[in-house]
Amino acid sequence: MIDYNARYATGYMEGFTDLYEAARLVAVREVLADRTLWPTPPGLIMDFACGQGRYFPFLKEAFPAARILGVDISFVGVQKARLQFPDERYTVGMGEALPLANGAIDLIFSIETLEHVQDARATIDEWARVLKPGGQILFTTPCANRFSLEWILMALSGGFQPSADGYGRFRRDEPGHLRRLSTRHVAGLFADAGLEVTRSRFRTHGFTTIAHDLIRPRSRRLAYRVALLDWRLLRRLPNGASMVVIGRKPL
Repeated sequence: MIDYNARYATGYMEGFTDLYEAARLVAVREVLADRTLWPTPPGLIMDFACGQGRYFPFLKEAFPAARILGVDISFVGVQKARLQFPDERYTVGMGEALPLANGAIDLIFSIETLEHVQDARATIDEWARVLKPGGQILFTTPCANRFSLEWILMALSGGFQPSADGYGRFRRDEPGHLRRLSTRHVAGLFADAGLEVTRSRFRTHGFTTIAHDLIRPRSRRLAYRVALLDWRLLRRLPNGASMVVIGRKPL
């Protein structure tokens, strides 16, 4: 099991200098800024796997009146978040057993987390429990849908690996990634938990992979511009290696 306290103690996920992180931030900020997606501004947002709170400023940018509850398995990450953002609330806990009351949360926000948790099904069940009826979810996670450039590279090189829960993973995935879900997997997990997927968008179809693997060593600025083409041009196509999903708990 990965020691996330040790990771956060040495600067894990502190900023957005990595190409994948920078491109993801653009997508997440645009989704948060789309007022048509959030008919009722949330009062309480749970940033699930908040780490040191690096997305807090962007949540506040989108929803200035909201309160944020930061939840993370790492007490080191939570301590760092508390030092930077002392006015927010925090709790340390596992996704499979959140220390929160039923129906307490208006919006669950979770960036690149479902691939890390020990039990994705139990985590989504907990999301459903703590979310208010009518509450919403915004999360991102690596995507196993077919025919992204990453998927093709794995297919050609025998890079599909098993996972303990049967979903599978890519050889390119870092050790903390325990699985890679498809949109079909997510839809099934949400339906089983009594949740709905209301919108799915996609990134990392091919431009981001090319930018990261081939262009970035020569020009970081050009790599960033190329990486954004996936989101700018292809976000509706499901063959992305990363997904941005919005869901809700029915009234």
